[in-house]
Amino acid sequence: MPLLDACDFAATIGIDVLEKRSLLTISDAGFLQMHDLLREMGLEIVRRESPDEPGKRSRLCLEEDIIRVLEKNRGTEAVKNIVLCETKDAETELHLPGKSFSMMTNLRTLKFGRSFKIVHLSDGLKYLSSELRILIWWKCRLQSLASVISLENLQILEMRESQIEYLWEGKKQLKSLKRIDLSHSLNLCKTPDFNGCPKLEILAFEGCIQLSEVDSSVGFLKRLTSMYLNGCKNLRLLPSSVSGLKSLK
Repeated sequence: MPLLDACDFAATIGIDVLEKRSLLTISDAGFLQMHDLLREMGLEIVRRESPDEPGKRSRLCLEEDIIRVLEKNRGTEAVKNIVLCETKDAETELHLPGKSFSMMTNLRTLKFGRSFKIVHLSDGLKYLSSELRILIWWKCRLQSLASVISLENLQILEMRESQIEYLWEGKKQLKSLKRIDLSHSLNLCKTPDFNGCPKLEILAFEGCIQLSEVDSSVGFLKRLTSMYLNGCKNLRLLPSSVSGLKSLK
């Protein structure tokens, strides 16, 4: 639900309607399940937006299309979502030009999931659209997000198992950000200044074994409901005051 809500879809109402029509089911664990035929129909509808040029489609979710668009810099403003969770060969590493995103000015979702191959971007993330709402990139090889210029609309940042050492220096205005998940990022040594992120609800740093300090600004996140620090065996410094954590569960 949070992923759909972040993209301004009426997720709760829409999913309820689809479930009642038996087009979607929700498992006991809360996962959405869709029949393969329905998924294939959706893929075909999107493919017909531009049969020969995948860079002119609103959504990219097939490995061959994504690689083709990024390698040849064929993306356009039509692309709103790039989502890929599975790959034919997860052991292969991809080296792509970060400039490939420069023409995707309406990109709202970028997701390289857990089972996808390791992606290297030559120019980092500085060409990402300011419209981006969701950034999920497992096994990211960047050391920081310092090169990212504008992410004022970002709501979900998930970079599990990454090589991130720090997110950003100083105060960064990310007023829409609701969730940060850097779990099992073994090089993370400190959390950022959260003063520019007043809407944060979830912080996850599980298994970040080099993390030694949680910035004191976390103690003033009024909307924070959950913070995960289990497995952070080198943690030495926590905020002296948490009186501002009004919503923590």
